[in-house]
Amino acid sequence: MRIQNLGPIKDARIKMNRMTVLVGANGMGKTLAAYSLFAFRNWLETSFKPDVVSTKDTKKLLTDKQLILPVDTCAEKVREQVLAEFNELNSNSDYFVNFFRDSEVYVKGKTKIEIEKADVDEKQFQSNALAGSRWRLNDFNDFNNVGGLNKKNYNIVRVELDELSSSLVATYEGIEINDIDNSMINEFTSSVNGIIKEIILDPSSSFYMPAERIGINVFRTQLNNQIINDIFRNPSHIVDEKTNYVERYPYPIEAYLKFINNALSSISSSGQKQDLSLFVSVDTAEIIKRLIPGEFTYNRDTNTLAYNLSDTKEQRSELTFNLLSSSLKSLFGIDLFLKNLKEGSTLFIDEPEMNLHAARQKDIIDVLYTLIPSAINTVLSTHSDYLVKALINNMLKSKLEGHPETAESVSVYQFKDGTIEDLGDISDEQSNLDNFDATTDAINDEYYDLMEKLANKSGDQHER
Repeated sequence: MRIQNLGPIKDARIKMNRMTVLVGANGMGKTLAAYSLFAFRNWLETSFKPDVVSTKDTKKLLTDKQLILPVDTCAEKVREQVLAEFNELNSNSDYFVNFFRDSEVYVKGKTKIEIEKADVDEKQFQSNALAGSRWRLNDFNDFNNVGGLNKKNYNIVRVELDELSSSLVATYEGIEINDIDNSMINEFTSSVNGIIKEIILDPSSSFYMPAERIGINVFRTQLNNQIINDIFRNPSHIVDEKTNYVERYPYPIEAYLKFINNALSSISSSGQKQDLSLFVSVDTAEIIKRLIPGEFTYNRDTNTLAYNLSDTKEQRSELTFNLLSSSLKSLFGIDLFLKNLKEGSTLFIDEPEMNLHAARQKDIIDVLYTLIPSAINTVLSTHSDYLVKALINNMLKSKLEGHPETAESVSVYQFKDGTIEDLGDISDEQSNLDNFDATTDAINDEYYDLMEKLANKSGDQHER
């Protein structure tokens, strides 16, 4: 992705990896860069509609009952369309204006956020397709009597991935259609294209956890009431609207609030527990338990959050959310994310180390690193020396254990003076990473200098 004139970022490039880490001093644009990546993922997941299958193809499918589409041809069409349509959003800028909601940060006609071919490269799209589900289907059982169909008719469009021929095979199972209605053709076409999107892109959900998450967690109810009239409108859905509405937060902040609201059922008494063994090892599950030793709960009747302490007593201790430590309030979103994990999910998180002791900072990067082989993506910005050094140790461990591909799935970008530098392999001794040792050394040097001066002063006074 190329980012131009966005806040302090003048002209920089960044490409998502399985784990993408943004480091640098305050005010260098790390959060804005993460916002930009999230803007692309959000558009791809919620708004992009591929145009691979035409109405002519659909008519052939309904007539011949089968349509064969080469995967590489479909993927190439999707790549070209994604590239063209997302970059076209810069033309009138409405999507980005409604995403950032700050005219001083995203300046119409000056700021540009564009994806490049590397962001939708052939390898990425092909691997998504071949790793996708073997088939997807849509059930059409209600066409409101258009085209001679009625609610009793049962029609299925199925799209299967044939790995041997690297083809997508679409089949139609249903009644014979003699007089094909245009509205029905359009619906079939849209559905088949939607299935192809799922197979080619596998656009699983992205979750953004902003630095403001503690306040959002605490004041969730009040914030819901404040913006309820806008119903958390996605920026893609309000591009053509001219309505004046109340002051709004940047979309990633509201997206986090929406995520919390939708995910609360996973921690209610009736919510189904996530089986983390599908994604993490037993050792990592123990780290998660160390991070969050108790259990968050949600009371649907009172719309309140609580935390049950993990102990062996019959009567477990329960604390209301507002009385929890800042570290647990910060980890609440992580807990929800882990309870709603899906392969291909992407977690965007500002300062995962927030309010955590150094030992827990190590734990959280250990957990996020473990998710890499499970095709869980993370984009994180950090100021933590502990976190970065623990990440380096994880990468070195992967190399020693014969899994260099895991270490290669980490990309680190350093923000400095309006530019972004790809640091390559930060576990390499030759890395250009500006770590925090210089600050630590400066503090220590000042300490020893002051101690020496104090000793000298005391000695002079004693001699007198």
